[in-house]
Amino acid sequence: MRPLLAIWLAFAAYGACAIVLVQFWVLPVMAPGLHAGQGLLAGTDAIGYHAIAKALAESMHVSGWSAWTLAPQGHTAAGLAAPFYYLLGSSPASLVPLNAALHATGGISVVYLLRQFGAGLLSAAAAPVLVGIID
Repeated sequence: MRPLLAIWLAFAAYGACAIVLVQFWVLPVMAPGLHAGQGLLAGTDAIGYHAIAKALAESMHVSGWSAWTLAPQGHTAAGLAAPFYYLLGSSPASLVPLNAALHATGGISVVYLLRQFGAGLLSAAAAPVLVGIID
């Protein structure tokens, strides 16, 4: 397997585990005062985006894909989440694969750039984790 693909997969697995740990254990068990339910952090825009995305996904189930819009009520985050809710269920957990892939892609971009500047593979792979790009 190519080294960058292996690193991307490791970053994605790490990101998915971190997301699941925070959504289903840290918030509800260790910080219930910060938990808004379904793994959402209280007091954030995520609660509103979730409600909009869920309503849009339900509309898509009734009317088909033609009901989808990129920015329902002006919120692109909800528009991007709605297809995942439509396909995988209207739970924030449906977005775990997407979020993990996005984090891994950002991390591997840093690795690639550092390699272009002459950094060793292990040093370049450790950099995104150390600076917090990968959770």
